[in-house]
Amino acid sequence: MENQKYLKCNYSPGLFSDEFAVEFEGCHDSLGEIWVNKSDVIPLDENSGLVKACYFELGKKTANVWINDVGNHRLSSFNVPRENVVDYNFSLS
Repeated sequence: MENQKYLKCNYSPGLFSDEFAVEFEGCHDSLGEIWVNKSDVIPLDENSGLVKACYFELGKKTANVWINDVGNHRLSSFNVPRENVVDYNFSLS
């Protein structure tokens, strides 16, 4: 993967202590949901954050992202608005 991408999301506690349930805007006013490892989410505040995603461009307005599922560690595919896919740069100090 060349650049790590993230998808804007809302998150809440999962069933287990090491996971979050994330919810995000899909294309055509749909809503996507998936369970992910806590380590794949960057919290921005109490409810919103960024979830790690593989990113594949589809067009000017949409993108296809693949997010790692917590259960079977498989990649699940979602079509989302392109503006919700972001780069996130941070340094460990």
